[in-house]
Amino acid sequence: MQAGRFAEAAASYEQSLALAPGNPQAHNNLAVAFAEQRLFDRALAHYGEALRLDAKYAEAHYNLGNALRELGRLGDAVAAYDRALALQSDWPGAHCNRGLALAAGGQQKLAERAYRDALVRRPDYAEAHNNLGLALELQGRLDEAEAEFDRALGLAPEFASAHANRAQLRLLRGDFRRGWPEYQWRWRLPGVAIPRLDVPVWDGAAPLAGRTICLRAEQGFGDTLQFARFAPILSRVGANVVIECQPALAALLARMPGVRAVVPRGVRLPRCDFQIALASLPGALGVFDEAAIPAAVPYLAADAARRDRWRAALGVYPGVKVGIGWRGNPKHPQDCHRSIPPERFEVLAALPGVRLVSLQTGERAPEVLNAIEPTGTLESAPLAFEESAALIEALDLVVTCDTVIAHLAGALGRPVWIALPLVPDFRWLLGREDSPWYPTARLFRQVRLDDWRELFGRVAAALEAFVGERAARR
Repeated sequence: MQAGRFAEAAASYEQSLALAPGNPQAHNNLAVAFAEQRLFDRALAHYGEALRLDAKYAEAHYNLGNALRELGRLGDAVAAYDRALALQSDWPGAHCNRGLALAAGGQQKLAERAYRDALVRRPDYAEAHNNLGLALELQGRLDEAEAEFDRALGLAPEFASAHANRAQLRLLRGDFRRGWPEYQWRWRLPGVAIPRLDVPVWDGAAPLAGRTICLRAEQGFGDTLQFARFAPILSRVGANVVIECQPALAALLARMPGVRAVVPRGVRLPRCDFQIALASLPGALGVFDEAAIPAAVPYLAADAARRDRWRAALGVYPGVKVGIGWRGNPKHPQDCHRSIPPERFEVLAALPGVRLVSLQTGERAPEVLNAIEPTGTLESAPLAFEESAALIEALDLVVTCDTVIAHLAGALGRPVWIALPLVPDFRWLLGREDSPWYPTARLFRQVRLDDWRELFGRVAAALEAFVGERAARR
């Protein structure tokens, strides 16, 4: 297994078990080989058999915890780590991974304690310092968090995760000059990559006049929409701008001014002279303070015919139409803090003169009562974002969590109120109600971790005033 040949290892362990089926170590090792191939059902079965044969097998409890954490069964994972630690209490790795499971479930204080337990046993544990930094950051203890990232990097200078985490913390604090260059460490993280393209990466200095540059989407939909704003800037200095993006965004981005071509990911690109990832553009262009952020909106536009159809469809409903979004990508590492319990929107639905319109798509769409739910149309891929953009342009206001809806509304230049966790993603900065990225955005921030009730009390008061102001203008 040390060579990473997990399928071959699994076959060998299966042969061993055919000869000696009562060997708990062989069952554990076979389970690890299956887990490394993400064959978790088979892994769990063999961990279970190892523990049936030897209930005091600490390593099997620990490995079971790792598999359960990968599956998102976080409570079960914590219980498995607890059983391992009951048998072997001085195990730094088990304390650290227990902290990861707690953190993934949003329990940052308990995760902090677990990481500190790991560090008591192993003070030079760089991964635990890095994880502790994240737990402290999400509690709003930013100075302590940065100190932990520094400690991790003092122990392991090439630790990409600690560099990326420190970069994002610096960006959150508005330290763009140090943040953007260090953010390049993200390319060394597992699973962060874009398909190979054999052309030079633009360094921000090479002349672009008459040259073709490919701007490449690398992260989520919201990131693509946020950083696509730089395309017209490059076009104005004479570049031929090509955007390679997620297929679902291609039609929307194709209407951006200054874009020569939009190529859905997976389709062959035209010949290019340079390439650059979209989220690397701020650093390459020297966006080292807020004044340098290109914030002219709208830089995206909906299809006019679709927008007019939505206006007609919504016109039968009285009141101010407020689009809402409450759930982000469930795979986002901070989804437990970013997504909003849908019942929090009921305080908005109860306001006189307000009609909520769901902008949520997917399985989570029909969660808010008393909201118009046009999700069948919004799900008509590959034009889902075309329809969402048209619907947003037909609304009076958008109220959403930090998800692609916020970026889409902001890029369209529509009024958007964004409900943020105590410590948000770096792009929303700190301690302000406005956004230098989106002039039409208003930010509502938690004052306590995961306290959406108090935040939505403020949103409801602001929405009541918004409705009153619109009525007074009529």
